[in-house]
Amino acid sequence: MQTGAIAINRVQVTEVLTALQDRKHHRLDELVDLCPNQTRQQVETAVDFLIQSGQICMALDAEGTYWVWD
Repeated sequence: MQTGAIAINRVQVTEVLTALQDRKHHRLDELVDLCPNQTRQQVETAVDFLIQSGQICMALDAEGTYWVWD
């Protein structure tokens, strides 16, 4: 069984971190819009990497919206 892999690079991770530098909580959909050079899947992969490395946080609210912040 073959699975698809998505690679991210330092530029993609840096773009996500830069978008979060305003110290606000952003909806995940909004974060995708703030990173126009990336696809949604690339942003989500960068977010996952950053969460796992402890650099950012993400939470799901009662309405089912994901929020991301640094």
